[in-house]
Amino acid sequence: RAIVNHLCLQLFYNLISTMTSSRWNVTRVAVVPFLAVVMFLNIYLIFSNNSTFFHPLFKYHTSMVNRVEIGTEKVLDMCQKKNKIMFLKTHKCASSSLQNIFFRFGEKHNLTHVLTNGGNYLGGKFSRSVLKNTPWEKAGMSYSLLCLHVRFNKPEMEAVMGPGTAYVTMLRDPVDVFESQYGFMGFKDFYGMSIDDFAAAPKTGKLMTRNGGQGRNQMLFDLGLEPEHMDDETMVRMKIEEIENRFDLVMIAEQFSESLILMKNELCWDVKDVTNFKLNGRKEETKSKLSDKTRELLKEFLKSDYMLYNHFHNIFQSKLKSLGESALAEDISNLEQANTEISQECSIKAADNGQLKGDQKWWGLDLIGYSVENSTNEECNLMTMPELRFIERIRKKQTEKANMIMEKIEANEVTHLNHRHLNLFF
Repeated sequence: RAIVNHLCLQLFYNLISTMTSSRWNVTRVAVVPFLAVVMFLNIYLIFSNNSTFFHPLFKYHTSMVNRVEIGTEKVLDMCQKKNKIMFLKTHKCASSSLQNIFFRFGEKHNLTHVLTNGGNYLGGKFSRSVLKNTPWEKAGMSYSLLCLHVRFNKPEMEAVMGPGTAYVTMLRDPVDVFESQYGFMGFKDFYGMSIDDFAAAPKTGKLMTRNGGQGRNQMLFDLGLEPEHMDDETMVRMKIEEIENRFDLVMIAEQFSESLILMKNELCWDVKDVTNFKLNGRKEETKSKLSDKTRELLKEFLKSDYMLYNHFHNIFQSKLKSLGESALAEDISNLEQANTEISQECSIKAADNGQLKGDQKWWGLDLIGYSVENSTNEECNLMTMPELRFIERIRKKQTEKANMIMEKIEANEVTHLNHRHLNLFF
């Protein structure tokens, strides 16, 4: 379809050229059948759910299709892989699985991450000052990936990442986020009651406080809205508008595979770039089974996060509709096949995280981990590598790269100084 569309455009340009030349009187006899062919091809494109003939004159949609293939041969590239990405890692939204995808992509393409000298957080609300005294900042390295936990701060992030950066994040049903926080972050001990009792209790005193960086309307908080503005509908809507204007894609955790397909298309990546396993997930038996009453009470408590979630859920569904059911189904099938193939190649099996050791063990209780039997394959190890260990791996490599740059800078300065002394001598 894309090839036909491209040919139509080329034919149109040829027609215009002919009409403006001296040969127009000679060739006008062929114009009517020529236009008939063009119209037929354009109708075909319309009814086959593709761009219209004249549409490419104004905008070429590269995010919808990465490439056109005949058999296994790539015949037409329509976009270039994006490698400058800011992934806002929201809490308890399948973010560890996405982060692992970006980590592996960064390693494969030797990209530079926004990192501090230690830990897996970039502070509270992002500021470039957290990079002060890091080897990569001293070496003047340009950043390609920001994908650690941090609160969104548009001007500071734009200053660090620069133009051409794709901004992506993921949202999840707010009640499910809060339930996951309650179990994973120890809210039961912090608030001194079960999640059902919390939902029913009047929200006063400590029940309205946050447990460190965790608590009510977590997604809005991660996206930069201050706690004192959570009940201000105007401020909430302004934040939603800011996110819509700045982010290229807001994914939905409940449709994880669909999210990966839209992300693949948005970033012009391949299916193999988004192969994945569910990481840092809890065991099913540890999840609270919420009653309908508890869920409704929590929905009211988290209503601002629902404004955010519902807004982007609707946009997400529109993007899926634009992609088309058949194209989406084919892409998901290809992704599932790729995941199955690498799972078999690596002999990866789900396991109790408590029984795992070394590079395969995640931080936290009651988690599902993975055992990798084919540990000689580096890609296999990276796909299931815990976040903290992967970050240390990245930090080590990035430090070595920064040190090499600094050594070259210092060597050039010495050379320049020696030349200056020689010039003064002669």
